[in-house]
Amino acid sequence: MLGSPLDVKPNSFLADTTDPSAPVAPGRLRLSIPAAIPEEPLGKDDLEAAQRQTGDSPLSLPPRSDTPTPAATTVPTNMPSKTQMPTPLSPSAPKWDGQTKMLRNFFRIVEQLFKLSETTDSRQKLNWLLSYVEADTANQWASFPEYGAGSWTRFLKRLRTEYPKLTTEEQGTMG
Repeated sequence: MLGSPLDVKPNSFLADTTDPSAPVAPGRLRLSIPAAIPEEPLGKDDLEAAQRQTGDSPLSLPPRSDTPTPAATTVPTNMPSKTQMPTPLSPSAPKWDGQTKMLRNFFRIVEQLFKLSETTDSRQKLNWLLSYVEADTANQWASFPEYGAGSWTRFLKRLRTEYPKLTTEEQGTMG
């Protein structure tokens, strides 16, 4: 708590007001600090007297514009919003532990994230997928010609040949 006006530290936005006739640099404000805080609230007469003493003009609002204010638009709250893809290595990012039996579940989660985030571009899907797997797996998958061609569908077919158990255990489809 400040004990007196001398306790106020300099501020680059405020001008020193010890000399009321001192000019105030552009972009700075004149700050008048009373020597003592009055017990009773100041009335209009008190404010006008203080303004005459300091030479400051009263604050005024900018002139009113005749331009009508546009009506506020409301966004329906029941509409689903686009979800962002989780950042790789974040707690919400999908993870695959390298076990083939968990790969199908991993792809279901990734596909659901693609739907929620409205990710439809094959190249983006491939890049997101590789960002969610271990570096060795990402390097192996990136070496597939299907990845290089940027084809999500052909890449998934390639994974089915690389992981035959995935096809035999599959109850749905990947992609």
